[in-house]
Amino acid sequence: MEYSDIWIIDDDHIYVYAAQKQLSLHAAIKHTSVFANGKLAIDALNELLYKKAPLPRIILLDINMPVMDGWEFMEAFNALADDALRTVAIFMVSSSIYEEDTERAKTYKQIKQYIQKPLNKEKITGIFSLSN
Repeated sequence: MEYSDIWIIDDDHIYVYAAQKQLSLHAAIKHTSVFANGKLAIDALNELLYKKAPLPRIILLDINMPVMDGWEFMEAFNALADDALRTVAIFMVSSSIYEEDTERAKTYKQIKQYIQKPLNKEKITGIFSLSN
């Protein structure tokens, strides 16, 4: 399957590099956009919505980031209240092993799954199957 745009919202450059490599090995990815925090991603989403441009199909979202963390991003995402956003599948990808984070992720309808870093072939396969 080919995906035109996947967003990675994460401030860890090493993880981002590894995730991009894993994604390119296991799927036909045309483009990956990277945002170092949730604020940059929300601003980009607002711009796409304003222009009525295509939205990302998949967002891989970290929890702990500066400026706007993953939870704050989810609150801002839900506040956008645009029907077009229903097509976006969000996956919380974090190194956090806290059960509270896993349970909290389940409270957001748009978050399809909580995934522990790092990404591997099985996790990527799961992401693509859940995003269809």
